[in-house]
Amino acid sequence: MERVGLTEFRRHLGRYLAQVRKGETVVLLAGDRPVAEVRPARTSRRVRRAPRPRADDAIVERLVRKGIGKGPTGRVSQAFLEKLKNSPPLAPDARLSEAVDEEREESW
Repeated sequence: MERVGLTEFRRHLGRYLAQVRKGETVVLLAGDRPVAEVRPARTSRRVRRAPRPRADDAIVERLVRKGIGKGPTGRVSQAFLEKLKNSPPLAPDARLSEAVDEEREESW
């Protein structure tokens, strides 16, 4: 059982968690006083968590709340997916905004 200060634990969290994964217990100290123990979980059963929202999801939600944008309204059409599959890839230095502008010009 290793005893370690809180600052040291935070600084080298990965190392201490690796020890815990191997079955060891790490005692966390505030000064000289033990305040917590980090030990392996008793069960090997994984806890299922809701998926974290992606950053772009948060942006879309914020735009919808402000009334600036529209959220997804349903499934993407098969025609659009086919068009997307048959589109040439963007050049490595291409800008997405320019590709969108070109697409808009072509569809008018």
